[in-house]
Formats: sequence, structure tokens, C-alpha cells
Amino acid sequence: MAARQTGLRENKLIEIHEEWVMQRGDGWWMAPSTEQTRIKGVPKIIPLNGLACKPLIGDLPRIGGRFFSQWKDGKSFKHNWIRTCERAGVHDLHFQDLRHTFSTWRTQCGVDYAVIQTLKGEALPGSAKYYIHNWEERLRDAEMRLRGPFFPEKR
Repeated sequence: MAARQTGLRENKLIEIHEEWVMQRGDGWWMAPSTEQTRIKGVPKIIPLNGLACKPLIGDLPRIGGRFFSQWKDGKSFKHNWIRTCERAGVHDLHFQDLRHTFSTWRTQCGVDYAVIQTLKGEALPGSAKYYIHNWEERLRDAEMRLRGPFFPEKR
């Protein structure tokens, strides 16, 4: 659920730490660690809708502040992912497919391409990132669009 709602890559999702999640006046936000590779970017800040908060906010025990501390890294998670897909009878589903679902749902809700790219932590083409302002308001609006009858916002 958290992967489909945040658009984070597998390794970054597993690293989510309670210090990254904060509540502001307009709802919950996450500021992931900006540690990145040369190629793969990380979003600076992500608004969280109700479905993203569900696995992150709650009473579940955390080891060292990490939400998904049962997995050391992406490799240890990958084996669990494969077993879970097999038990569910799902074939050819890769974790990366959840990022595609993330993008598709936002596109279907009318979210601007540049906003989707920013939410995913991908670089905008050209110099667009320097000329588009008020990102946080646009990012929050994008996540709030998913809270309709199929995605209720619960607090």
C-alpha cells in the first residue's frame, strides 16, 4: 500500500524512518533521505494521503525508528515479494510495477505530468524545475485527488 501511494523505489521504501514523517496543517508529509545515486533521484518531500498513512502511522513496533525494519535491504525484501506473489497466484508482478500504478492513477485523476515526475523524484526535462513554483501546494493537491469514493481520507 505504501509503495503504490508514495511512488518510492523498493530500497527507499524499506528505509522509511519515523523521523521522515511529519504532520503539518494540511496533513501528513514525508521527507525521505535525499541520499541517491547518480541516476535515480529521490523526491524532496511527499504528501501522504490516507492510504499512504495507514501502513506508516500507527501502533506497530519499530526497530530503530524504521517502519519496515523486518527487511535489511532490497535483496531481503525481494525474496519475500516473490514468495508473496506466488502464494497469491500473481505472476510477473515486479515491485517496479507499483511505481507505474502510482503514475497511472495520478494521470487518470488529471494530475500534471511535471507533478507526477516530482512526486516520483525524477528530474524534470530542461529547466522546468527552476520555473515552476508552489510545488508543495501542487503536490498536496495531487494526493488529495485520490481520496474520492475509492480512496477515502481517514484520520
